[in-house]
Amino acid sequence: MLEKFTSLFSESVFLRLLVLGMIVIPLTGITTSWEGAAYLSLTGAPFLKTFLGLLIFGTIGTLISCLIIVYPIERWLIRDKASKSWKWAGIRLLLYILACFPISLGTLGSVRITMQQYPDIVESIYFVEALTSATIAAILLTLIERVMKEVQKRENKLQVEITELNIKIDHLMRQKQISEITDSDFFQNLQQKAAIIRKEKSKPASVNLGV
Repeated sequence: MLEKFTSLFSESVFLRLLVLGMIVIPLTGITTSWEGAAYLSLTGAPFLKTFLGLLIFGTIGTLISCLIIVYPIERWLIRDKASKSWKWAGIRLLLYILACFPISLGTLGSVRITMQQYPDIVESIYFVEALTSATIAAILLTLIERVMKEVQKRENKLQVEITELNIKIDHLMRQKQISEITDSDFFQNLQQKAAIIRKEKSKPASVNLGV
């Protein structure tokens, strides 16, 4: 099960983004949602309810927006380049930072639809959440891909070594089997009989000259 998930994780861009987003976005959302709820509590809003609402609906909005906006960037532009080139890793980071503007709008829309419109100072934290999440996600994704590449390279090298070792073992086994056959009494007797036959054949045939 774990091997299947690991293989799918290494092959699917969408799955990598989904898993990474489900880890990074809630963590960054906790801080920003806490700050927003703390500010609103000064105006009489219930802190816990506001905090959970901002966290849950803000996270959902950010995650969906990230997948919609970032996936095409990874699928058709970045592809596998960032795992091989630090230049493309930098381009990925820049694109993610630029993407945080529309992502924050998705977060804003999600919170307004599910909860309400808040003061500008509170809604500005959605941009901070998107910016932080996008930056961390770009860096982590690059590191994860590079680690996966290195692991894959080592696995391929190990597979080659195993194949070469199997070939050597097969060769040694054949040599051992041949040695066991040639050293056996039966084979020695065959050699002796063959030598006698060759010797007899090599003798000149006698010619009868009698009248």
